[in-house]
Amino acid sequence: MHITHNSVLIGIGLCSTLAACDGEPSGAPTAPDPSPSVRALASNAWAGKRAMLTPRSQAKAAAVNGIIYVIGGRTSTGPRRTVEAYNVSANTWSTKAPLPSARTAPNGASVINGKVYVTGGFNGSFALTNTLYVYNPATNTWTKKANMPSAASCGAQGVIAGLLYVYAGCTSVAFGDKLFRYNPGTNTWVTLTAPPVQHASGVAGVISGKLFVGDGTDDGAQSNLTLHAFTPASNSWASQASMLGVQSNSASVVISGKLYVAGGGDAGGQTVGTLTVYTGSSNSWATKTTMPTARFDAAGAAAGGLFFVFGGTDENGAITGAVEAYTP
Repeated sequence: MHITHNSVLIGIGLCSTLAACDGEPSGAPTAPDPSPSVRALASNAWAGKRAMLTPRSQAKAAAVNGIIYVIGGRTSTGPRRTVEAYNVSANTWSTKAPLPSARTAPNGASVINGKVYVTGGFNGSFALTNTLYVYNPATNTWTKKANMPSAASCGAQGVIAGLLYVYAGCTSVAFGDKLFRYNPGTNTWVTLTAPPVQHASGVAGVISGKLFVGDGTDDGAQSNLTLHAFTPASNSWASQASMLGVQSNSASVVISGKLYVAGGGDAGGQTVGTLTVYTGSSNSWATKTTMPTARFDAAGAAAGGLFFVFGGTDENGAITGAVEAYTP
């Protein structure tokens, strides 16, 4: 499917009416593994897993003790409160307590001390929010914490030394991206230095105590292939090796010091299954085996050394429930 950047991106002034990017859920489940308790043995290969219970796009995901929680997102009817848990070893799904309020395209879902932190996103009326919701898997409950300094979406998150770093890719101000840090111990936020350029709907991950943010676009819909690394001690950013190509609205995770980026929309507006990998130690990029289901706005999470990709919008414009796992 050919998609313009305006239909891919969720930034303010880009896909501002998210219903315009909607597609019907595909309803085509991914076949379960014949031996779901056994991880894929082949390296640099993808394997299909059991499809999501509720196909969604623009959700976020996080893993706690072998369970991956896929949170929020949207269906053809709009933003959802849905939270579903995927058991990696059993290849099964279960429904969990819903979000306190519907959210699509939150900045991320990050784990601190066994709890999942979800910030911002668009609510049921497609308005930007500044909320911080925390999910406790042990009690299957949500708690609302201190709001972010400003409403934000299409960003990214990472945890460094027990603190939550949130890159707010889209705010209520054009080209007004921000970087915030949240301290769970004091339930307080501080504002830090934003990256040199905007990375709305970009990729991110923490490598060696630094937050890496790359790709995405600015509020003028200009693609940005640069990768920047934030050092907390100096509150500063440094340029890294540029990405190999545009992968806007892709899924990303860090595994063993490498940033994996799957799917998205390329420079020509095509939905792709491209997989690229950034190695922090060598500051270099490489292309790996393409993901079977081309899609954008999918959720990514790492568990058991594998990169899992959940849902998204496929090349036909349909919201899919496909789940695929990559073995590095």
